[in-house]
Amino acid sequence: HTPLIGSLILGGGTLSLTGILDDLFNIRALYKLAGQILAAFFVFYCGIEVADINIPFIGVVHFPPWIALLATIFWMTLVINAINLIDGMDGLAGSVVVLAAASLFVMSLMEENLLACVLLISLVGATIGFLVYNLNPASVFLGDTGSMMLGFVLALTAIHSSQKSYTLFSMIASI
Repeated sequence: HTPLIGSLILGGGTLSLTGILDDLFNIRALYKLAGQILAAFFVFYCGIEVADINIPFIGVVHFPPWIALLATIFWMTLVINAINLIDGMDGLAGSVVVLAAASLFVMSLMEENLLACVLLISLVGATIGFLVYNLNPASVFLGDTGSMMLGFVLALTAIHSSQKSYTLFSMIASI
C-alpha cells in the first residue's frame, strides 16, 4: 500500500503546510490553490490517479496519462475546495464529511476494500470526536488546515477505492 501511504505523507504534508500558512498569515487564494494542486500532483506521482471513468450507456473510458494527471488534479482540488468552502458554519463541514465518509465506508465494505474501510472509519471517528466541540456554539474550529485535510483524505480515498461517483453523490446529498 505504498502509493496510498506516500500520497498521505507527501500530499497531506504539502496541504498541511499550505493550511497552516493560510491560518497564520492569511495567504492569497492563488497560493492556496497552488498548494492544493501540488498536493494533488504528489498523489498522481505516488501512483494514485483517475485513470478511467465509467460513463453510463457508453462504458469505461480510459484516459491517456496526461489526461489522467489533469483529472486527478481536478478531482482532488474540487473535493478539497468543496469541503473548505462549506466550513463557514459551525459543524457543517464536519457533518458533511461524516456522512460522505460513512457512505463510502459502507460501499468499501461491500466491495471488500479493507484499506479504504480502515481509512474511512478512522476519518469518521476523528471527525465525530471533533464535532462534539464544533457544533453550535463552537469552541474549536477546523480552520483551513483541518477543512482542506478532510477534503484531501476524502478525495484520496475515493480515487484509491474507485468510488468517485459515490463520493460526489454522498457529498451533494449531505449538503
